Amino acid sequence: MTGHSIKWCQLFSGRHNAAQYLLQNVPPSTAKEDKIVLGFHDETGLLVAICDLLRNYPSTGEWWIGLLMIDPKYRSAGLGTQILQDVVNMARAEEATALWVAPLEQNPNAQRFWERHGFVEQRTTHTTTRSGRTNTVVVRKKMTL
Repeated sequence: MTGHSIKWCQLFSGRHNAAQYLLQNVPPSTAKEDKIVLGFHDETGLLVAICDLLRNYPSTGEWWIGLLMIDPKYRSAGLGTQILQDVVNMARAEEATALWVAPLEQNPNAQRFWERHGFVEQRTTHTTTRSGRTNTVVVRKKMTL
């Protein structure tokens, strides 16, 4: 990751080692080889979006989108849709059967984005961040790839 990328991750999470955590953290039952972190750059090379993926999670053949973070200056211009289409194409190429995501309940823009792209609510649950903050997330699943 570039210095800018690392600072962006630190700013996002409030932790010094956030970039390392993003690149290396996987659930206990997941192989490190199933972790994919994609960076998207503008024409100047500046990182403007990050997408964190897990193959074969929560089940074999399914993919989990752990994070899709886009610089606010690049939102509402189709970049999120383009990234999601790239992810769908990658998952489809590996014969994935579903995509999962769990956006924060208090983020209505994210909720609308995922709904608009065919992700259907499965359940609501609570998560705790590494900093101890509790969030409510809406777990969504997209079956048709």
